Amino acid sequence: ARGREPWLIVLDELSTYSGKQILSVVNQGRGFEARVVLLGQSFADLESVEGIDGKAFRNQILASINTVIVHRLNSPDDAELAAQIAGTYAKPEMTAQTVGNKPTGAGSVRMTREFLMGPDRFKRLQRGQAIVLSKFGKHVRMIKARLPQLMK
Repeated sequence: ARGREPWLIVLDELSTYSGKQILSVVNQGRGFEARVVLLGQSFADLESVEGIDGKAFRNQILASINTVIVHRLNSPDDAELAAQIAGTYAKPEMTAQTVGNKPTGAGSVRMTREFLMGPDRFKRLQRGQAIVLSKFGKHVRMIKARLPQLMK
Protein backbone atom coordinates (compact mmCIF):
# COMPACT_ATOMS: atom_id res chain seq x y z
CA ALA A 1 0.00 0.00 0.00
CA ARG A 2 1.15 3.51 -0.74
CA GLY A 3 2.45 5.62 2.14
CA ARG A 4 4.06 2.69 3.96
CA GLU A 5 7.76 2.19 4.39
CA PRO A 6 9.06 -0.26 1.76
CA TRP A 7 9.81 -3.81 2.85
CA LEU A 8 13.47 -4.62 3.31
CA ILE A 9 14.39 -8.17 2.35
CA VAL A 10 18.01 -9.12 3.16
CA LEU A 11 19.37 -12.39 1.76
CA ASP A 12 22.81 -13.18 3.17
CA GLU A 13 25.17 -15.95 1.99
CA LEU A 14 23.39 -16.02 -1.34
CA SER A 15 25.33 -19.05 -2.59
CA THR A 16 23.61 -21.34 -0.06
CA TYR A 17 20.13 -20.95 -1.55
CA SER A 18 20.45 -19.08 -4.82
CA GLY A 19 18.18 -20.13 -7.65
CA LYS A 20 15.46 -18.96 -10.00
CA GLN A 21 13.29 -18.03 -7.01
CA ILE A 22 15.83 -15.33 -6.05
CA LEU A 23 15.44 -13.74 -9.49
CA SER A 24 11.66 -13.72 -8.95
CA VAL A 25 12.07 -12.03 -5.56
CA VAL A 26 14.30 -9.35 -7.10
CA ASN A 27 12.06 -8.75 -10.12
CA GLN A 28 8.74 -8.83 -8.28
CA GLY A 29 10.02 -6.98 -5.23
CA ARG A 30 9.67 -3.60 -6.91
CA GLY A 31 5.96 -4.23 -7.52
CA PHE A 32 5.49 -4.82 -3.79
CA GLU A 33 7.59 -1.77 -2.88
CA ALA A 34 10.31 -4.03 -1.48
CA ARG A 35 14.03 -3.37 -1.34
CA VAL A 36 15.96 -6.58 -1.84
CA VAL A 37 19.55 -6.80 -0.60
CA LEU A 38 21.63 -9.74 -1.86
CA LEU A 39 24.85 -10.50 0.02
CA GLY A 40 27.61 -12.80 -1.12
CA GLN A 41 31.35 -13.27 -1.03
CA SER A 42 31.87 -13.27 -4.79
CA PHE A 43 30.06 -12.73 -8.08
CA ALA A 44 30.78 -16.43 -8.60
CA ASP A 45 28.14 -17.12 -5.91
CA LEU A 46 25.60 -16.28 -8.61
CA GLU A 47 27.14 -18.77 -11.05
CA SER A 48 27.09 -21.87 -8.86
CA VAL A 49 23.36 -22.54 -9.02
CA GLU A 50 22.67 -26.21 -9.68
CA GLY A 51 20.77 -26.91 -12.88
CA ILE A 52 21.01 -23.33 -14.18
CA ASP A 53 23.36 -21.70 -16.69
CA GLY A 54 25.40 -19.82 -14.09
CA LYS A 55 26.69 -17.00 -16.26
CA ALA A 56 23.24 -16.31 -17.72
CA PHE A 57 21.71 -16.34 -14.23
CA ARG A 58 24.40 -13.97 -12.90
CA ASN A 59 23.77 -11.61 -15.82
CA GLN A 60 20.00 -11.69 -15.21
CA ILE A 61 20.50 -10.77 -11.56
CA LEU A 62 22.94 -7.97 -12.43
CA ALA A 63 20.54 -6.60 -15.06
CA SER A 64 17.72 -6.52 -12.49
CA ILE A 65 19.49 -4.63 -9.70
CA ASN A 66 20.18 -0.92 -9.42
CA THR A 67 23.07 -0.75 -6.99
CA VAL A 68 26.10 -2.94 -6.31
CA ILE A 69 28.32 -2.30 -3.28
CA VAL A 70 31.74 -3.90 -3.67
CA HIS A 71 34.29 -4.42 -0.91
CA ARG A 72 37.81 -5.72 -1.63
CA LEU A 73 37.82 -8.46 -4.24
CA ASN A 74 40.47 -11.16 -4.27
CA SER A 75 39.45 -12.91 -7.48
CA PRO A 76 40.77 -11.37 -10.71
CA ASP A 77 37.54 -12.45 -12.45
CA ASP A 78 35.42 -10.66 -9.82
CA ALA A 79 37.57 -7.52 -10.08
CA GLU A 80 37.27 -7.52 -13.88
CA LEU A 81 33.48 -7.92 -13.68
CA ALA A 82 33.19 -5.11 -11.11
CA ALA A 83 35.22 -2.84 -13.43
CA GLN A 84 32.91 -3.75 -16.32
CA ILE A 85 29.83 -2.96 -14.21
CA ALA A 86 31.36 0.41 -13.26
CA GLY A 87 31.76 1.18 -16.97
CA THR A 88 34.18 3.02 -19.20
CA TYR A 89 34.81 6.46 -20.63
CA ALA A 90 36.25 7.66 -23.95
CA LYS A 91 39.88 8.74 -23.85
CA PRO A 92 42.09 9.97 -26.69
CA GLU A 93 45.28 7.96 -27.16
CA MET A 94 48.15 9.69 -28.94
CA THR A 95 51.06 8.00 -30.64
CA ALA A 96 54.22 9.63 -31.98
CA GLN A 97 56.39 8.38 -34.79
CA THR A 98 60.11 8.20 -34.14
CA VAL A 99 63.14 7.31 -36.25
CA GLY A 100 66.23 6.32 -34.34
CA ASN A 101 64.66 7.48 -31.07
CA LYS A 102 64.04 10.96 -32.52
CA PRO A 103 60.51 12.29 -33.07
CA THR A 104 59.55 12.90 -36.68
CA GLY A 105 56.63 15.16 -35.84
CA ALA A 106 54.17 12.64 -37.25
CA GLY A 107 51.71 10.72 -35.10
CA SER A 108 48.09 9.79 -34.67
CA VAL A 109 45.21 10.13 -32.24
CA ARG A 110 42.50 7.55 -31.73
CA MET A 111 39.72 7.20 -29.20
CA THR A 112 39.99 4.32 -26.72
CA ARG A 113 37.90 3.18 -23.75
CA GLU A 114 39.25 3.24 -20.19
CA PHE A 115 37.63 1.78 -17.08
CA LEU A 116 36.12 4.38 -14.75
CA MET A 117 37.54 2.24 -11.94
CA GLY A 118 40.00 -0.45 -13.03
CA PRO A 119 40.08 -4.03 -11.71
CA ASP A 120 43.18 -3.39 -9.58
CA ARG A 121 41.35 -0.64 -7.67
CA PHE A 122 38.79 -3.22 -6.50
CA LYS A 123 41.59 -5.55 -5.40
CA ARG A 124 43.34 -2.81 -3.37
CA LEU A 125 40.40 -1.63 -1.27
CA GLN A 126 41.26 -1.35 2.42
CA ARG A 127 39.20 -2.66 5.33
CA GLY A 128 35.99 -0.68 5.57
CA GLN A 129 36.28 0.78 2.07
CA ALA A 130 33.72 -0.02 -0.60
CA ILE A 131 32.84 1.19 -4.06
CA VAL A 132 29.20 1.88 -4.86
CA LEU A 133 28.14 1.20 -8.44
CA SER A 134 24.71 2.71 -9.02
CA LYS A 135 22.33 3.45 -11.85
CA PHE A 136 21.38 6.68 -10.06
CA GLY A 137 23.18 9.93 -9.20
CA LYS A 138 26.95 9.65 -8.98
CA HIS A 139 27.31 6.28 -10.65
CA VAL A 140 30.67 5.22 -9.18
CA ARG A 141 31.84 6.44 -5.80
CA MET A 142 34.05 5.35 -2.92
CA ILE A 143 32.57 5.07 0.57
CA LYS A 144 33.90 4.27 4.01
CA ALA A 145 31.68 1.65 5.66
CA ARG A 146 31.57 2.18 9.40
CA LEU A 147 31.03 -0.55 11.94
CA PRO A 148 28.28 0.17 14.45
CA GLN A 149 29.56 1.20 17.87
CA LEU A 150 28.44 -2.16 19.30
CA MET A 151 30.80 -4.04 16.98
CA LYS A 152 33.95 -2.22 18.18
